[in-house]
Amino acid sequence: MNVVLMKTKSDCEIAAIATACSVSYDRAKKAIAWKDLPGELENPIYGNPENLYLALIKLGFWKKNIVLSDLLSGKATPGKTIVLIHKPTNPISQQHWVVWAGKNDKGKHLFYWGDSEKPVTVSEKSLSDYYCKGWPNCAFEVYKASIWQLLWQKFLRLFE
Repeated sequence: MNVVLMKTKSDCEIAAIATACSVSYDRAKKAIAWKDLPGELENPIYGNPENLYLALIKLGFWKKNIVLSDLLSGKATPGKTIVLIHKPTNPISQQHWVVWAGKNDKGKHLFYWGDSEKPVTVSEKSLSDYYCKGWPNCAFEVYKASIWQLLWQKFLRLFE
């Protein structure tokens, strides 16, 4: 698996999208339309879930929503599942996009944090805290989508 690393301290959404979609950093950055802004303004502007969904469409992918129980049970796809985690002590302003890399033989969860090709090990309790003690709770699995699948998804959203 090709793990794409962050190039700044606030471009985790680029690294996560690039890793999960198996595209280059530059291609993911262009799809997200990411720019380095003053005062970490890029996080709410470019790092929100809706902007990542739009980037997926631009890259020819779509998503399957994942809930915490899918992660805890190991039902998500390693390397293809993006998770928004929150620092439990400061969940609103300290969020980070990571890629779930599965579970190890000790039942711990592995995540590509964006700063190393080596995954970070996280306990189930810590994963629950990272996922639930902030907002929005967001995790999704990416998959290659045809134009027909994307149009169908847009059509279905008309009736939501």
